[in-house]
Amino acid sequence: MQQKKAPADGITVLLLDDSKDRQAITQTVLEGAGIRAVIKETDPSRALDILREHVVDVVLVEYRMAKLDGIEFVRMVRHSSDSLDSRIPVIIQTAEPTQPLVEAARDAGVHEFLVRPFSSEQVSRHISSVLRKPRDFVEVFGFTGPDRRRLRNPYRGPERRTNR
Repeated sequence: MQQKKAPADGITVLLLDDSKDRQAITQTVLEGAGIRAVIKETDPSRALDILREHVVDVVLVEYRMAKLDGIEFVRMVRHSSDSLDSRIPVIIQTAEPTQPLVEAARDAGVHEFLVRPFSSEQVSRHISSVLRKPRDFVEVFGFTGPDRRRLRNPYRGPERRTNR
């Protein structure tokens, strides 16, 4: 296995989007958030190779791509058995958020959801959230990803399990 390459300092974002125009806009927004190490890729299979060969802190992936949509890419990352970090934080971006899309992204193991257009402040907040306040990671039959429960209020109702 190859030695992974680390950035000089700061965090590294893998930006997967098959539109070079959207990539340029997103990179400008990332730079506005203070993120200088951005690895841009248009092809999902090459993005998987990048995750194998480089140290990447966060993946920012476009939902709507021609070869493979962002949710399928996340599923590949989460269920890979060949040296990928299946727990890497993934943020999906789209201009067309729908409830079914948000639910599918959540069920695929996405950490956060960004709706375009977004600001540097929004990107910074989402990236900070996944890196500084990570949720527990869950690996159970049928799901691999961050714990979907954001609130830590314990359930006290009649259906509460008593074996804990």
